[in-house]
Amino acid sequence: MKKLILFFVFLSYLSSMFAIEPKVKFYLNDGSFKEYNIADIDNIGVIKTQVNYNMNIFYQKTTKDTYSTSNIDSMKFESTNNIYTNLLVYKSGDAGTNYLLTDLDSIIFTTFTGPKITSINPSSAKIGDVITISGSGFGDSQDASIISFPNASANQIVTWSNTQIQCNVPVGTSSGKISVIVNSVQSNEVDFTLLTTGPYISRISPVALVIGGSVAIYGQGFGNSQSAGTVQFGNIVATNISYWTSTLIQVIVPGGSTTGKLSVTVNSVQSNGYDYFINSPGPYISSMNPKSIGTGDLVTIIGTGFGSSQGASTVSFGNVKATDIVIWSATQIRVTVPSGVASGKLSVTVNSIKSNEIDYTCSISPNITSISPTNFTVGTSVTINGTNFGATRGTSTVTFNTKDATAIASWSNTKIVCTVPVGATSGSLYITVNSVQSNYFDFTLVTPVETVLIPNGTFRMGNTGTYSGTTYIQELPVTNVTISNSFYMSKYEISQALYTSLVGSNPSNFRTNDQFPVERINWYDACAFCNKLSDRDGYKKCYTINGSSVTCDWTANGWRLPTEAEWEYACKAGTTTDFYTGNNESDLANDGWYSGNSGDSTHTSGLKKPNKFGLYDMLGNVFEWVWDWSGTYSGGSVTDPTGPSSGSIKIIRGGSWHNGVATGLCRSSARGWMDNPSQMSSTNGIRVVRLSE
Repeated sequence: MKKLILFFVFLSYLSSMFAIEPKVKFYLNDGSFKEYNIADIDNIGVIKTQVNYNMNIFYQKTTKDTYSTSNIDSMKFESTNNIYTNLLVYKSGDAGTNYLLTDLDSIIFTTFTGPKITSINPSSAKIGDVITISGSGFGDSQDASIISFPNASANQIVTWSNTQIQCNVPVGTSSGKISVIVNSVQSNEVDFTLLTTGPYISRISPVALVIGGSVAIYGQGFGNSQSAGTVQFGNIVATNISYWTSTLIQVIVPGGSTTGKLSVTVNSVQSNGYDYFINSPGPYISSMNPKSIGTGDLVTIIGTGFGSSQGASTVSFGNVKATDIVIWSATQIRVTVPSGVASGKLSVTVNSIKSNEIDYTCSISPNITSISPTNFTVGTSVTINGTNFGATRGTSTVTFNTKDATAIASWSNTKIVCTVPVGATSGSLYITVNSVQSNYFDFTLVTPVETVLIPNGTFRMGNTGTYSGTTYIQELPVTNVTISNSFYMSKYEISQALYTSLVGSNPSNFRTNDQFPVERINWYDACAFCNKLSDRDGYKKCYTINGSSVTCDWTANGWRLPTEAEWEYACKAGTTTDFYTGNNESDLANDGWYSGNSGDSTHTSGLKKPNKFGLYDMLGNVFEWVWDWSGTYSGGSVTDPTGPSSGSIKIIRGGSWHNGVATGLCRSSARGWMDNPSQMSSTNGIRVVRLSE
């Protein structure tokens, strides 16, 4: 191994990935070389004590990657179906970096002249702590150099010299390896341990705040949801928090706040204080009298910052603005309670700045506390919860924006169940009882996913057609499969328009028409989309997603990916042929978009013939992700299989615009391939299912 480090080495991949015996040549400085069959090489080891050398990987005469030899564990050739295709480089105990052999020109070992770390002090620290990195080759100033922490780079540099750097531990990092990168050359890596801390604020935006304005709080350790967490502006706790994740909180500046320090408290642990100042103090309510009110009552509001006259300022009882103002001064307002008010919160708005809110109760008006679901389609059954609806309906009404509901299933003083009427549009729902209108409750009317009900039944899963070519994943033995529950399947592949409306971005390659199927989504993206669609439609989510760990609640009524068995059962729709209208290429041309008719692009789903269940584009256009890890069929008879419990490859089905007949991938029984669930491609899309009612 010393020779490999002390002399230049050239790695030559002498044959294509389909050659029988690919070879490797090791060229030395004296012009000689040694030749080996790849199949005879177990591992290529590197002496890690040789820290003064770099390994450079070249592609098309350009450096593709550079490794310090002190960071390399070993290198290994990998085969697929007995064909050597990849070189794996294992770095300091990681899972390995994969290089296609066809993408490599050479690997050359050179003398390392870049930065070198000799020590870090302390080697264990918290977010925001200052650590000292000692060594050589750092350069006299930082310029474009980087200090790399796990998952983050240092953005606060205290000092920088050729032999010593001091920096703050960055937000977002974790325990792992630290290195210094100078002129694109990475140093050796040194172990670092992140000490567990509570919440930490790294910055806020903006720093100059206004009452009622929004502020973004960046940092870490906030927790994935608010739960019992709080945000304080000095001694005032914010009540209007619109967004909360472990690294970002968005909050409305509460009334009464003054210049001071902002903090976040999680599980009784308070973060560092972060300075802010109030740019324009707004109105602040200190009291209202009385707090128990009815329509027409006179209410006195005491506070500061109201302004000497009303002007364009307003008083709001929940969502209802008062119109009868009796007195208005900088410290006192007297106002008549308007009709339609329900129990809620009173506020004053001056120059578009909203004050803090004061709770009050209204014993007369109906009050809506919740509706379920909040996103729905025409004809959906909606449950309205609240108070003061009356024991019976009588002449009372439920209004969806401007359209009254006519189908009322039940009515009580605290709960109403009704059907969304034809003609309803997105907006606000309210109830009118004895001519008194309730508060407004926002809802969104959504376009439903068009589905086909797939009945339960039994079919033969596997290659039941005439195709006899090589397949990527085995389709045998043919297995008798029972699908015990009926389910709904989306009639078409999920479009770019629907995906973008829920996710907020369009990853697709073919964007000529937003009705084209979405593509370039990986398996995790597909699962996350299913959960978002379930939330939108008011169904229970099927997936629990924790990083790369995804579990499925098979009893939930929400949207999910079909299992591989459900997909093939729905695709075949009682047929046993290669394509769902026959075994010939002309049948595939009628059924779907493939390389023979696609024009190298996806197309709007629904333009080809449907199968016998009424599903479109089950073959071609885009592959469709399914739930299952790759595994072999069991043979015999099984019921509701969901695939192996773990694996490294997820299955995609149906073929795509890119595949020809000869590949066999556009058949009903064909099992597509994919490296891992994180893989994205312009050939991969999604179709969804959910349990029948």
